[in-house]
Amino acid sequence: MYYFLLITCMSIYGYQFLINNIPNHPIIDNKLQLDYKSRCTSIVNSIICTLGITSYYVSNQYNVLYFTLIQLIGFFCVDIYYLYQLYPINKFLGTLLFFFHHISAIYGVYYYVDTHTQLLSRIFICEISSIFLNSTWILYKSNNTDSILFKPFGLLTLITYFISRIVNFTHLIFTTNVELFNYILIICFT
Repeated sequence: MYYFLLITCMSIYGYQFLINNIPNHPIIDNKLQLDYKSRCTSIVNSIICTLGITSYYVSNQYNVLYFTLIQLIGFFCVDIYYLYQLYPINKFLGTLLFFFHHISAIYGVYYYVDTHTQLLSRIFICEISSIFLNSTWILYKSNNTDSILFKPFGLLTLITYFISRIVNFTHLIFTTNVELFNYILIICFT
């Protein structure tokens, strides 16, 4: 429990530090600067998740996967805070869905990290698609649609989203036990 709390607190601090030190983008509208910083932080989290989970599958190091999954809690806590700043709940219903999604993920990692680590690694490998999704958003909002990266990132968003979320989650739904079925549905469809 000590390491769990330590890693969570360190990741909250790390993501908070990161989001506060990302410089404003010179082209993106001032109203979207916080969203831009949140997406940059999401890209960092997605890279950490993808590398950590891939490393686990390659080297079978449980500690790497444990750290990767627990640092997600820190990211989700910071992201909830910034989502609320971006879209106050009384003005935007979608924030409730993001809030529910993040709380469900925090609960899932906290409750299942020791007993269903393999399943969690399969669920959170889907973060790979967030790298390309958020990168495409940044390129679009900064008027870089003519960039050499825009079309490949858009295509990679579609490919990685389809494989890591739709195919992966469909397989998980039909191959996991009944106890976890509802939890997977909550994470998949929110």
